[in-house]
Amino acid sequence: MPDPAPKKLIFYDLVPRPGGPLFSPNTWKTRLALLHKRVEFETRELSLTELRGEMKERTGWERPLVPIIETPEGEFISDSLAISEYLETHYPTSGPSLFLPSTPSPSPDALASARNFARLFDAGFGSSDAQWSTWFELAAPGLAELFEGEEKEYFVSDAKLGEKDGWRKIVELPRAPLLARARASLLPLRSLLTSSSFLASPTHPGMIDYIAFGRFAMCVSAEGGLDRARREGEAARVWVEEVGGWVDRMLELGGGEVKELLGRQ
Repeated sequence: MPDPAPKKLIFYDLVPRPGGPLFSPNTWKTRLALLHKRVEFETRELSLTELRGEMKERTGWERPLVPIIETPEGEFISDSLAISEYLETHYPTSGPSLFLPSTPSPSPDALASARNFARLFDAGFGSSDAQWSTWFELAAPGLAELFEGEEKEYFVSDAKLGEKDGWRKIVELPRAPLLARARASLLPLRSLLTSSSFLASPTHPGMIDYIAFGRFAMCVSAEGGLDRARREGEAARVWVEEVGGWVDRMLELGGGEVKELLGRQ
């Protein structure tokens, strides 16, 4: 009798409804990391209700947060940077390094420095803390419209946002200053990209690119999908105007799979 096929890694993504847009900036980081490392994986899409119910029961965590992977050995891992370090350790020869993608055999010291920088960038530009993330503040009203019923109630709740009257504060924010702050946040990226095709290295994307792209993907989902967001969206158009060449290169990753997935609505 043939040996059973090895189990695939399972990647848990978050959707507002079955087949709906992939709106989570954090799960985009992990999806792109998995594609980068050429890991064979299965995607399972969760609703907010399933994340707080089924996944809480399965993981034993008090508050499960995406992204989550389930390893072939049955271990659950959360946090995009923790997942990327797992991939780097367990799939060392499957695709280039996530942290030093143009360096074939990075030294331990160089790899540690690159990991630290990725964590620093993730904690700042890539943060999803609703209390100060400009990109989330811009996208939140559109993201809320992707949900219905109890899921929408939870999305705009203090429990979800982690702040009393958080939703009221978000929707009352004037758009013009938010857009100005968002544009200013892209200036360092634009400066770097004048002499480099990607953020992580001159020629290859890496974890830094995937962190930044998650912000763009969130804006696209909030503004009606890729085509509409690039034409009419306020936040997505800031990305196109400031770092459009990089956006186009990122959209071609995965043989066009990234572009196709961003078209979901």
